[in-house]
Amino acid sequence: MNTCFKLNDILEVQEKYICTKKKELIKTKLKESFSSILSTSKWFLMDVSNRF
Repeated sequence: MNTCFKLNDILEVQEKYICTKKKELIKTKLKESFSSILSTSKWFLMDVSNRF
């Protein structure tokens, strides 16, 4: 019984950890894509303004 309990605790903790890690990963991915979009649009705007 005790080992089973401990195993469940470990799994629960692992699950929470993975969940937080996933959230952090998603946040960084979003930030990265956002900044890349910003830089791309900046270059695009500069290019457009240079043409006129």
